[in-house]
Amino acid sequence: TSFAILMDASPSQGAGLSEQEQLDLSIFVYFCEAISIGCLTIVIVVYLLFSELRTQSKTVLMHLCASYDVALILFMVSGMAGLEGESCKAVGASLHFALLSTFLWMLVEGYTLYQTFANVFGYRRQDKSKALRWYMATAYGLPLIEVLVVYFTWPAAYERDDGVCFLAKNNNAMWLFV
Repeated sequence: TSFAILMDASPSQGAGLSEQEQLDLSIFVYFCEAISIGCLTIVIVVYLLFSELRTQSKTVLMHLCASYDVALILFMVSGMAGLEGESCKAVGASLHFALLSTFLWMLVEGYTLYQTFANVFGYRRQDKSKALRWYMATAYGLPLIEVLVVYFTWPAAYERDDGVCFLAKNNNAMWLFV
């Protein structure tokens, strides 16, 4: 999967596999990611087209799908386009942001599920649009701050190594993602 490729700390990618097996594995990964991108895009389009379906929890789900969709697209671009230099750093930083944002939208989704099911009797009514603004500020703002700080204070963190534009493994920058 894309996470396994991004977080593989070993220096030898595909050790023990023949070139044909590596090619088959790459094709399989990109094929599965294309299916995921298509399904996530369908979810987003359905919620955009049918506004009566857009409750607060479905809006959170839509943002989660959009963040993950962007992350998968950036991963595919990073692996297939052969980017170098500043364009690779920009894609790597964008991928870092999209994945962190996806994780925070998962946190928000968990929190809204908790609010829905655990606080059935004792919950306080909150302004849904105000809550959504806080969710967006958290899920997009915190990753943005981290990525901007890393990008401008440690530019070598996003240098291409191991075939993918993401946090570099050779200088241990990948541990910023963990």
